[in-house]
Amino acid sequence: MSHPAGRWRLLLPETVLPLGLAWAVNGANCQTYRQHGLFSRDGVQIGAFFGPEGQLVAFRRALDEARVQRISLPRFALPQDAHFSPSVVTDQRGRLHIMGGAHVTEAFYLRSAPGGSLRSLVAVQDSALHADGPISYPSFLAGEDDALYLTYRIGVPGRGAWRLRAWDEATEAWAPRSTPLASGMGRDTWTSSPYFNNPLRRHAGSFGFFNVWRSNVLGGGRNVVRNIGLDYFEVDPSTSNARTHGGLRLPLPVTPAVSERVVAVPNDGQLSNQAGATRLRDGRPFAAMLMAGRDGRRQVHVTWPRPDGQWRAYPITRFRSDQPMLGQGTLYLPHSRPACVALPDDNVIVLFRSAEHGNRLLAKRLYPPHYRAQEGDSLILWPRDLGFYEPVVDIALAEATGRLCLFVQCCGGAADNADTSVARTAPARLMEWAVPPAAGS
Repeated sequence: MSHPAGRWRLLLPETVLPLGLAWAVNGANCQTYRQHGLFSRDGVQIGAFFGPEGQLVAFRRALDEARVQRISLPRFALPQDAHFSPSVVTDQRGRLHIMGGAHVTEAFYLRSAPGGSLRSLVAVQDSALHADGPISYPSFLAGEDDALYLTYRIGVPGRGAWRLRAWDEATEAWAPRSTPLASGMGRDTWTSSPYFNNPLRRHAGSFGFFNVWRSNVLGGGRNVVRNIGLDYFEVDPSTSNARTHGGLRLPLPVTPAVSERVVAVPNDGQLSNQAGATRLRDGRPFAAMLMAGRDGRRQVHVTWPRPDGQWRAYPITRFRSDQPMLGQGTLYLPHSRPACVALPDDNVIVLFRSAEHGNRLLAKRLYPPHYRAQEGDSLILWPRDLGFYEPVVDIALAEATGRLCLFVQCCGGAADNADTSVARTAPARLMEWAVPPAAGS
C-alpha cells in the first residue's frame, strides 16, 4: 500500500554537496528543459552553472566520492536571459562539451581534452554550428552506441524549426550538415514553432521528442502565449527516419500537419512548453506537463502510452491558484514546469515547485501500471523556499541506477520583471536522495 493521497511527507536528501555561490537573479541555472544540466557517464558526473558574477562554473565528481572538482571560466555574456542555461555532456573519449547562451546572444561552446580535465576546457569556434543560422536552446544527446548529437532551434517563436547535428569523432568536429527534425516554417503547414520537452535517450536506434507548437497569430496579441497540443515522434539519426510511437512513418521535418497528437491541448489550454520527459524500462515514452485542468486552472499532468499503444493522460495535482501565461521571455508562474524520471523499477518521480507549498521542492512518486496520483506518494524533498526554481535532475543516473540527484538553488525573476527584490546570489548544491522501496514491497 502507498501513503494516503494528498498527505505530504518529508524525505530529506542523504547527501548535500556545496558547489559555492551561484547567479540567482533569474532562473538561468534552473530550467527543467535543460539537457543536460547534470549528466553521468562511466561513473563520473558533470555539470555547469553560472556563478555569482555571471561567470561559467563547470564541475565534475566521481559518483562514489563526495569531493567535487570545479573551475570558473571567463564570463561570456551576462546571463540576464533565463534561457542561457548551459547544456553539458561527455563523448566517447571522455571530452566534456558545454554549450549555452544562444537566445539573445550567440552561443558559447567549450570543449575539454580527452579524459575531461576541467583545466583543459577552452572556447571553440565551429563554423558548422552556425551553418543553419543563429541557434537557440542547444541540447546534447548521447546515444547508447557512444554516438553524440546536438539539437537546437533556428528561427523565432511562432516561426521556427529544430535541427540535429552529429559529432564526428574522426575529425573531432560537428558534421557539416544537419538533419531537419521538426518545422513550422514550411509552405505545407501553418506558421508555428516547435518546442521540445526534455529529449529522450536513444532506444532501439531512435531518440524520442515530445513537442508543442507555438503560434503567435491565433486569438490574441503579441504577449499571449499560444502553445497548441502535445505531440510525439521518434527519429533514428543514422537513417534520418522518423516515426510515431506506433511505428507509422513520418516525413522529416515533422510538421503540425503530420505530427502524432498525444494530448489535444487547444490554443487556450495554458500549456507550458519545454517540460519533462523520460522513458519507461521497456522504452515507452512518458511526459509531464503543466496545462489547464477541467476547472480552468493549470495542473501537472502526466501522459504515456499503454502497452496497446493508446495514450493516457491524468492530472496529478490539485492546485487552487494559477496565473495566465501572458508576456514574453521566461514566465515566472506559481508552479514550475515539472521534470520527471523513470526509475529501474518503473516507478516515475515527477518533480516540481509550487507557491502553494512555500516554493519547496516537491515530488510525486507514481506507480505502474496506471501512474495515478491517488495511488502514489507525495514527498517534500527540500523544505526551503526556492523562489522560481525549476528541477534540474541527472536523468541518466536515475534511469540507470535509481539514484535521485539534483542541482538545487534559489532563483529570482528580476530580469524578466517578475521580482525586483531578488538576491543576486544563492548557495548552489548537489543533493542526492535514496528513494525508499514502495510500501509493502
